Amino acid sequence: LAGKAAGVHWSVLYFLGGGLGLALLALLWFKLPESEVVSSSERTSISDVLKPKYLRTSIGLWIAAFMGLVLVYGLNAWLPKIMGAAGYPVADSLTMLFVLNLGAIAGLFISAYAADAKGIKLVSLIWFAAAAALLLVLAIPFGSQALLTAVLFVTGVFVFSAQCLMYAYAGHVYPRNLVATGIGLASGIGRFGAIIGPYITGLMVAAGTAYPGAFFLYGGAALLAVLVIAQIPKPQRG
Repeated sequence: LAGKAAGVHWSVLYFLGGGLGLALLALLWFKLPESEVVSSSERTSISDVLKPKYLRTSIGLWIAAFMGLVLVYGLNAWLPKIMGAAGYPVADSLTMLFVLNLGAIAGLFISAYAADAKGIKLVSLIWFAAAAALLLVLAIPFGSQALLTAVLFVTGVFVFSAQCLMYAYAGHVYPRNLVATGIGLASGIGRFGAIIGPYITGLMVAAGTAYPGAFFLYGGAALLAVLVIAQIPKPQRG
């Protein structure tokens, strides 16, 4: 509607996004330095991250990445509907999604600094545990709009960057020649969570159980991520 009012067709947004992506591709191609291990003659494969030495780590990262994307895509796709089912006005529900994503932006910077300062495993555990607690808090009706907005912002800080920390974690637990494979698998397998999360939440919306049920679902997913991260060996290198 806003696009029509401004005389701009909606498809322009896709051309804009695609054009920016191509521009970024050119920049990365010419300016991004190549990894040092690319010159190594040692060949690696997917089976290398499944060797006994890395198996527990790999499975843990896959599950945590899956759960993280259940949260990210479930909330981004359905938060307005969930909050609408809780009785909040539609306009406020859309604003809540905006606030949640503002928190996500801040969280990426905060989590990166914290992980460098305190260690990737400890910060990953704290981030998913905090995400679980805050998501469960959101299952409680709020009488204060200001307080709800603050809680949503802080929730965004932890939920979104908790998932991103899994990619950084892979960079710490695999040797240099396996980092790309490890991150790729964690990202690829985790993407199933990006499908399952919105799908299950959609079923809950249709059944009228999304509030508070979806927050219990997300809180449980975050707690499961805490458990699997706890059993991943602590990185031995910086």
